[in-house]
Formats: sequence, structure tokens, C-alpha cells
Amino acid sequence: MNLAQQKEPARAPFFQGEGLPTPPQQNAPWPHGADALSNAAATLFEQGLADPRGLEYREIEIALGNPWNGGGYPHKTHGWILPNGGKDGQFAVAWNGLVYPVVSIGHSANLHNDLEVKSEDKDRISMMGRRSVFEANAVHFGVLERLKVVLLLRLGETELALRLWKLAPQDEKDPYLDLAGDWTWNAFERAATAHMRGDDRLALADARMLAEIQPLIEAEAKRRGFKLDTDYYDTFKQVRDLLADCERRVANQKNPSLPKNDIAALIDDLQNVDARQWGQPGGVTLADDPRVEALVKRGAEAVEPLLDAMENDTRLTRSVSFGRDFFRSRHLISVSEAAYAALADFLRVGFKPSGEDGKPLSRKEFAARVRAYWAKMGDLSPAERFYAMLKDDKAGKDQWLQAAANIVQPTDVENHGIWTTIPKREPGQKVVLRGESLRDGRTPSVSQLLAQRSDDIAAIRTNSSNDLFLYLDAGQIALYLADWDKTAAISTLEKRLSRAWSIGAQPNDILAFNGNPVEHFGTMIAKMTLARARCGDETAYDEYAAWIQRVEPYLKGYFGSRELQRPLIDGAAHTSIEQAVDYLFNDPKSPWSNVLGEGNGSWIWGFWQTPLPNTAAFRKQALRALTDKSLAGDITFHPRKDWNSRTEAQIEIKGLGGMGFSGSNDDPDMPSPGQKVSFRVCDAFAYFYSQYQNGPKFQPFWPENKRDEGVLACRKWLEAKISAERK
Repeated sequence: MNLAQQKEPARAPFFQGEGLPTPPQQNAPWPHGADALSNAAATLFEQGLADPRGLEYREIEIALGNPWNGGGYPHKTHGWILPNGGKDGQFAVAWNGLVYPVVSIGHSANLHNDLEVKSEDKDRISMMGRRSVFEANAVHFGVLERLKVVLLLRLGETELALRLWKLAPQDEKDPYLDLAGDWTWNAFERAATAHMRGDDRLALADARMLAEIQPLIEAEAKRRGFKLDTDYYDTFKQVRDLLADCERRVANQKNPSLPKNDIAALIDDLQNVDARQWGQPGGVTLADDPRVEALVKRGAEAVEPLLDAMENDTRLTRSVSFGRDFFRSRHLISVSEAAYAALADFLRVGFKPSGEDGKPLSRKEFAARVRAYWAKMGDLSPAERFYAMLKDDKAGKDQWLQAAANIVQPTDVENHGIWTTIPKREPGQKVVLRGESLRDGRTPSVSQLLAQRSDDIAAIRTNSSNDLFLYLDAGQIALYLADWDKTAAISTLEKRLSRAWSIGAQPNDILAFNGNPVEHFGTMIAKMTLARARCGDETAYDEYAAWIQRVEPYLKGYFGSRELQRPLIDGAAHTSIEQAVDYLFNDPKSPWSNVLGEGNGSWIWGFWQTPLPNTAAFRKQALRALTDKSLAGDITFHPRKDWNSRTEAQIEIKGLGGMGFSGSNDDPDMPSPGQKVSFRVCDAFAYFYSQYQNGPKFQPFWPENKRDEGVLACRKWLEAKISAERK
């Protein structure tokens, strides 16, 4: 587990001081060399990088943040203790160049023991060439980074510092801007995570410092001939927003504002939205926050206050998003964004945040776009709004898609942000769609409009990779039409699939220039095939069978999609599908003629849990494989203390990668932990049939003679099934 993800039972107390103290020798003279590193270090200390000189080096416990939940949990490391701070408590300089409030102080520490590095100790020096991201790594004496070398120089540990510096690859003759970037990132990350958890005075201290040093760094960078990148400016724009928000929050702690009534109070409470990132890559689903949900429940009466907040509210929430936690990028989510999330959730419509030129809209422009929609649609029922959107020729494909999705969505299905909740239904339970009231004989009908919009989108040409997404969008509306009107959908689905079968048939077909057609279109093609068959036109299976054999060169690695397999399963009664499955699993040209072949690892595990391994076509391959005694892979058991409900051992299959194994059931032949047992191709097939298709019991770790007996039993079991089906 990464240091940044460690948790303690309780958060440390929030900082209550008016500001962080300055180390006593911060401005004392420092004789230093004329080399580039020393020169850069001297400048950084002049600008405010915390000075550890003259301070006792001890074990300290400090609160550290992380971008997932704000952190704030006590963490032990080593640092330099400042003289007693009085009523605001004790402080220390940490290895990231920042001053910290101290939770506790421990034993004296030895600097040389912490940082004396031998040249062959590659693990400890591996961080020297990287950019620090996690606060926990930045303050830890055992993780070597560039800024720590600067602190060593300041302490007079020149020989050790320069030896460590040589271990890191240095592309720049002047390290000033890289080191300044490390320092400012450390401060920004601490400020952002402190803000997330509500440690406002600590966040304010860092935001103030960053605002003060920004012009100093920019002036120095310009003097040294550096050009600052856009990431730098984006970060410091957020610093200004964070500074204003922290100042407001701290002022409200001193003079709390009176609570407002009703919707105004709910709008005010958006500042406390604290929805968290749910994965990486991922995002923050603001619509799931209870404060946003409360406003959505107020419905139409909340729209105007939310529009006002979207346009004019400059406050921040407690939510922060990021692309990856190990990248130097954080987005402080505003109240304006939370207000928009509430509006989008209530209206069930998303709005494009950019203009026709692709440039982002200003907050005022974006709010005006939502306000114009509400002015036009606000008096209509939700179903009538969606119909009007679908009917509007100028609405564009994005709104057509949203309108169609809403009209055909079952009333018991709920959307919040990116999440969709589908309840468990009883067999035969009638599903009511949200647009049912639109089946009133109007002209044009919903069916006519859905067919028209699918055709309209399919007709758009950009002569770029966007044509790929346009095809998928046209297909998606055809699928919505199938949900709404099965009879009307057949011709539209047929047109969309006809285009799919012809991809690449004509010279300069733009859809054929975008790489693997199975990768880009396979899932949509399979879904439309199934929809067309459900609508009553099962000739779609025959066309799919021909297509999947025709694109055989592109299938390697892409059979993992359940959608791609589904037509072969649902259409199994069709002779064309039966012949296609036989070709795919038995023709030497097909990448599926050996399911254990290299590149099939992404789909092999799911495949064995489908009906396909029990088809006559696949049994041919299985019977061949059950005679193949070549090496397939190995299995290694973990120590029993590391077992869990899903994993007891690790299986590795050549060319496919690994998977967790469980289900040994204390078999008497189970090998010792750490012992690697090899198994053959025949063993792998016998095991998969046993595990997923109710075949005879088999374990891949059995002694070879016992596995031979198990393979024979599996073969006889398959032959018996084949014989029974022939009768």
C-alpha cells in the first residue's frame, strides 16, 4: 500500500493558530557554493522554503492529507523541532520544506542513519529522479527526493547532499524551477487536502504562502530564462480561489452567519458538499451528495436559485477530483459545479460546456445556456420536455440522445450522475417507460422521431475520427427505438447494420481508417443484432454469423465482450451461427481455435462461464486439447494467513496472464505455500470444465498421475454428453 493511503483510527486535531511560525534561522546568512544547485537552493530559502538549521532532529507525528478523503491522520516521520510555539502548540520543519503543527514528539533521530545511502541501494534511490506527488512520501526520510537534498545542503551536509544529487538524472543545467515546482506542489497538495477535511486554518496558511511566493517564483523564473507551463498557471489560479474560500470560512468561524431558511439554506450548504473521487481514472459524482440530492428533491422551485448559484457563487465545495492520484493535478470543485449537478440531475439533461468554436463557456455563458432551456421547457412535464427536444431539428445529437434515453427509460430506473440503479424485477413484471404518456397518437410520433434522428446522425460527415462516434450514436438511438417500438425499429436497425457489414468495402471509407472494426464497433453491432432479433427479424443472426467470420483477423483479444458473444449464444439454433461457431473455434486461421492462445487472456475467464464451452463446436477443440500435454502454466499457493474468500493461490497461464484461484477445499494434495506446480493444456481444460461447467472434479495442482485420471474422466464426460445429444 502506498504511504499516501495509510490510515489511522482518528484524525489529528485541526490547526487552530493564526499562521505557521517562521524557523528561527530562516533569514540568517548562508555561505554556499557557486554551483547551480547551491544557487537555486539559496534562492528558494530566500523565498521562504522552511530552514531547518539550528533545530533538533527528532521523531515527529504530524497530520498528513491524501486526495481520496482529505486524510488528516497522524503519521510518524522525522523532522526538525522549532522552539516552543506557546498557545498554538509545537511545530516542526518536515522533509518537504514545510512547517507542520506537531501532534507528538518522540525520540532523537540520526540524520546520517536516515540518509546515508550506498550506491547499490537502488530501491532507496529510485525516487531521486521522480516528481513527488504524495505528501506522505514527501515528508518521509526514507523516500529520497530532490528537495530533501536542498535541505541537506542548508544543514551543511554538503558531501552527502552532492553524492545523493549525482544519483538522480539531471536534464536541466539550472534546477531552480524543478525544485520550486516540488516546493509549491507540496504546499498546494497539503492545502487542498486540508481544505477537503475542513482544516481551514492550515489550508489558509498554505494558500497565503503560495499567493505570496507566486510572483517571486515567476520573476525569478523569467530572470533565469524559464518558460512556465500551463499546469503552473492552472494550479495558481486555483490557489487564488482557495485563498478566498479559506479566508471566508475562517472569518465565518469567528462570526458565524445566521442560518437561512429553506432553499437559501440548502444553497448555502453546497459549500459543504464532500463527495469523493470513486476511482482512477474516475471522478466525483456530485449528484450522490445528500446536499445536492436535497435540492433536486425540491424540483422546479429550486431551479432559479440554482441557476443564480451556478452563475454567481464563487465558493468552493469540499470535493476535489483528479485524473490519477500520482499525477500533479487536482481540481477544487466549486459550488457552481455542484449547483449545475443538481440542475442536470433534476432536468435529466446535460449541457455542453463549450461553444461552437470548442472553447469553454464562461460561467455566465454556461448558466445562460441552462437558463434558456428552462425558459423554453420549464412549463412542460418531463415527458413533454423530452419530446420537444427530440422534435427540435436544431437541438443537435447530444440533446436528441438524452431525450431518447429519458423517454425509453423505465420509471423504476434511477440515474444520479454517472450511476444508474436498476431494481430487481419479478418474472413477467410489466415495465413502464417514462415516455408512456407520449403514446397518444400525436404526429410526428416518438417512433418516427427516433427513426429520423438515427438517420440524421448517421448522415453527418466530418471526414475525421468523429465519424466513428457518430455511427455509434446513430446505433444507440436505433437501440432506443427498439425499446420503444419493436415493429418500427427493424428497418432502422437494418440500415445501421447494413453500414456495419460494409465497413471497408469502399475505398477511403473513413470508418475503416480507425483501426480494428471489432474494437470500435463490435459491441454496438452485437447489441443491434440482438435487438433486431428481439424485434422479430432473426435474419440478423445470419448476417452477424457472416460478419464475425469476415472480421476474424481482428478478433484476437476482443472476444471478452459479453455482448460480442451473446449473438452466438442466443442465435445458437440458427445453422449459420452454428457454422460460424464451428469456424471460430476450430479453423486454424481463427485466433479462437486455441482459447489458451496468447492474447486471449482478457476474455478467457468469462468465456468459460457462458454456454459456449458446451456447444458441439467448442467440444471439438476441447477433445483435442484434452490430449495436449504441453505446458500451459503453473499455480502457486499463498501462505494460509494471506488467504481470503476469493484468492488462495495464483494461476499463471502462458500468454494469458494471471488470475486468483480459490476452491482447494483443503485437498490432501494441496502443495506447500510458495511451491510452484506446473500444469498442462489438458489439465487447464479439465479444470475449467470442472470449475465452470459442472464437469468431473479436477484440481490443477494434483500429482500428474491423478491429473491424468481427471483428464480421462473429463474426456469421457464430454463424449457421453455428445453421444446423448446425438440420440
